Amino acid sequence: MLNENAGRFVRACNVVCAALMLALLVLQFLPFWSYETEEGARSASIQSYIWFPGDMTDLEDSLAEATGDEAFSVNAILGMPIVVLLAGAAGVVLCLIKSGSPLASLLPLACGAAGVYGFLAKPAFRLGESWGVQLALSAAVLLLALAALVRAIAAMRRAQGN
Repeated sequence: MLNENAGRFVRACNVVCAALMLALLVLQFLPFWSYETEEGARSASIQSYIWFPGDMTDLEDSLAEATGDEAFSVNAILGMPIVVLLAGAAGVVLCLIKSGSPLASLLPLACGAAGVYGFLAKPAFRLGESWGVQLALSAAVLLLALAALVRAIAAMRRAQGN
């Protein structure tokens, strides 16, 4: 059982994580990449490209050219957006419903870690217009979730020691 201060800290971290993950999820569906087609300039969100890559062959060609990877395909960047979407959506709900539970911080931890890894390790994401904002949100979620878990574990160990 958590003491009152640790419980308040975990609750605050989880509620802030929920708000940050919600903002990250919204950004995943807003225009991210801009590219040229025969019809003119277009833009696409991360999630629209992940779920409907066949509709955006011009974007795939543009990303392949910009990254220097002739064989670039949606499969190269598939993991991070799916983990962020699933862990983020479930994490928002869980962090609000069970805000006082340290276990609720596990989903934000996964969401933040996936976002930080994806935006730093995959060059295609660094070509997007809001990649820095999404990286910062992912890092904040990761750090807050980690802080909540560390504080909860420390409080539980202290309680067992007494």
